[in-house]
Amino acid sequence: MAIYAHRGASIEQPENTLAAFRRAIEIGAPGIEIDVHLTADGVPVVIHDSSVDRTTNGEGQVAELTLAQIREFDAGNGERIPTFRETLDVVAGRCKLDIEVKASDAAAAVLAEIAHYPNLDWLISSFRWDSLEFVREQDPDAELWVLSYDATPEAVAIGKKLGASALNLAYSFVNKDVVDRLKAEGIDVGVWTINDVNEAKRQREYGVVAICSDDPEALKDVYAGETR
Repeated sequence: MAIYAHRGASIEQPENTLAAFRRAIEIGAPGIEIDVHLTADGVPVVIHDSSVDRTTNGEGQVAELTLAQIREFDAGNGERIPTFRETLDVVAGRCKLDIEVKASDAAAAVLAEIAHYPNLDWLISSFRWDSLEFVREQDPDAELWVLSYDATPEAVAIGKKLGASALNLAYSFVNKDVVDRLKAEGIDVGVWTINDVNEAKRQREYGVVAICSDDPEALKDVYAGETR
């Protein structure tokens, strides 16, 4: 089982910033989860929301702002919203990257950037299953995770159709029966978002392969000695 630092070590550093990613690597998290949107000028940037309002001192929709405009905003502690390429420069060769495609039109740009980093260990996840379908069409070998709150019949069906390696689910919807049922279908289970050590250990006992956490430092004893 692997721990993925949710938006980096986001309990310690501003979420989805280079500082949060560097801290996750310093902690030794096996993976980092990030979110990608496209700017108005077509640059993939790492931010969770469709707007900059919550996580920066700026305002506006990411898709309506240029990279130059976005660069003016403070994402916390003087950090800026990083480009996807800047993130790859930090992460490639250091840990696995779970790239959540937030906007459907970002998938092509993500794949184009990934092509420049042969040492990157990566997967793509999304609630936008059409984005996962696009990625599968472009790359028959890409590792895909289907994001869903629950293991609905629709989520399982799209996972099997795309050859996804895992469904990544809200942990409150997961128990051993769910994990066992999906494994019988050839699909592993990841869960989000857990910061409690006891809950993380419980999920490991269920057989989940990955846990997304804001606080990878707190869960170190859960994944110590584990490999991806």
